[in-house]
Amino acid sequence: MTKTEALKRIENGEFLGGIAEYRSSSAETIKYQDKKTGRMAEMSMLRHNVEVGDVAVALNERTADDFNASAYKSPFKKGQRVLVRLQGLEMDKGLVRARGTLEAIES
Repeated sequence: MTKTEALKRIENGEFLGGIAEYRSSSAETIKYQDKKTGRMAEMSMLRHNVEVGDVAVALNERTADDFNASAYKSPFKKGQRVLVRLQGLEMDKGLVRARGTLEAIES
């Protein structure tokens, strides 16, 4: 997607989010206890770090059930502009945390 296309989509209200500068990503597998069954389960997720203006944002992204966290390689480069699609946003002890996805913006 080009920057012009991204701006048009934002202006048309398609996204709740904006343009950020990509810093890094990591994939992790989280173990938790399922509240319904009481059994232990695992969930993989991506954690992206981006900058919006002078604010650092930790963005968590849900992944598919068959996602392999150990084989993940980020498709983004440090400093690349990305479009942030927000699904949730909160402030925790001065750190901005968000849920959503990233999409590359071409020059």
